[in-house]
Amino acid sequence: MVVAGSAPPVPMAVPVVAVAGWSGAGATTLVLGLQRVAAATVQGLERAAAHGPVRGPAYDLPGDPVLLDAGAPGVAAADLLVLVVSAVDGLDPGSVATWRAAEDAGLPRLVAVTKADLPGADLDESLALCRRLLGPGQGSDAGEELQPLAMPLHGGDPEAPGGVDGLLDLVTVRVLDHSGPPGWQPVVTSATGEFLDAAAGQRDELIEAVLTASEDATLLDAWLLGIEPSPTVLGAELAIAVAGGLLHPVVAVSGVTGLGCPSLLALLRSLPLAVATGPVLDARPDAPLVLSALGDGVVRVRSGTLRPGVLGRTLTDLAGAPVGWAGPGVVVVVPGLDVAPGAVLDPGAG
Repeated sequence: MVVAGSAPPVPMAVPVVAVAGWSGAGATTLVLGLQRVAAATVQGLERAAAHGPVRGPAYDLPGDPVLLDAGAPGVAAADLLVLVVSAVDGLDPGSVATWRAAEDAGLPRLVAVTKADLPGADLDESLALCRRLLGPGQGSDAGEELQPLAMPLHGGDPEAPGGVDGLLDLVTVRVLDHSGPPGWQPVVTSATGEFLDAAAGQRDELIEAVLTASEDATLLDAWLLGIEPSPTVLGAELAIAVAGGLLHPVVAVSGVTGLGCPSLLALLRSLPLAVATGPVLDARPDAPLVLSALGDGVVRVRSGTLRPGVLGRTLTDLAGAPVGWAGPGVVVVVPGLDVAPGAVLDPGAG
């Protein structure tokens, strides 16, 4: 809230996560699902009551990175890519190109396999396809840096066919049951017996991949001697490896039922993402003003300082509250600005 006579607040730079996929893959539905999970917190409800619903294509989740519902043009303005792949329809060439563009830009990346709850979903084939098409080198059939973080459960059974209604988290070794009415928070229990046996191979593969990427060689040495890392240590090392671009998680989700959405949001919150620097953002105080357009009047400051009136308009945050100024890395709204997503604006030129 802005007090009368006081200066409008100044938003802080936060990481931007681009959620991208072909038009039928469910990127927008996933973003809205993540928004719904985040809004279930007290802070989220307070923000919604104060400012009303957030707006696309960028979504400001309280305490979280900004989620950008965007295609390939938005990747250049992001700090991490979530590539949305349909478990029913597979990968399209445009999604592969978006992944390669993010790879060339040095962005951390992960895959969200949507529509995992539908009867025709094939998560094993989706993982194999991602490893084949998104792994290192076109046509690679390895792609071991693409690692699933959960084993799908069908009616509580890891072996039964049909749509997925639960997950066995390979990091925390917990069963996340989404079989009840959509409540967006699963029933969580510890995995035992047949679940542990069924997940053993996948979990060992994940542990080896995470510890191989770790800078702490003693963790891998200990695991090879039979000493398993705790879920807390494994989760922390996973977050570092993902943020560093060394591992690319593959997460099964449904933006309709909420399957996997709490886990994906928790992963995004855990990543030690740094706001991009170098070719994307210039933090020098005397840097010229350069902006990236994200669509619908939303822009990200790449360098310099954006103030109200520079573009002949006011500035607001993503919830519509007035903004005093915005520095490098900050995402704001310039009401009425009609510029195509992906355009780079240089208001100070000429």
